Amino acid sequence: GPLSRVLGPKHAQWGPVILQTVAQGVATILAWTLERGISAWYSGMHGGLLAARMAMELLADMGTSESAPAFVKAIASKVGGPDGTLADEAIGYALGVGGFICQLASGFTLTFPLSLLLFPLLTIEYGLTWQLTWLT
Repeated sequence: GPLSRVLGPKHAQWGPVILQTVAQGVATILAWTLERGISAWYSGMHGGLLAARMAMELLADMGTSESAPAFVKAIASKVGGPDGTLADEAIGYALGVGGFICQLASGFTLTFPLSLLLFPLLTIEYGLTWQLTWLT
């Protein structure tokens, strides 16, 4: 094939090995990218739902407090807690989709201050990723 002509007769035997290694590398990169996307989606949905439910519980608790402002009591009486309503799911999943879109827009990377702060952990993560991929 074309690779054999590029490598020449002396190294033509390495053509299949090179092609297999390149194919495995491309497939691995695609698999890890897909896995990051799936993890970001799940984390976004779970985190958004958790934030919405905690915000609703906090609002409900503040609504029963005597020191809470009148507008907080009015909102809390209309919203109630997360139980028995679909508002927490609607708000939570909307937050989750927003979080996923932010992750997608950033390419699943951290922005400057966090990337510098978490650099040691990122290095460990990349090392573990490559170790799991290539050394097992």
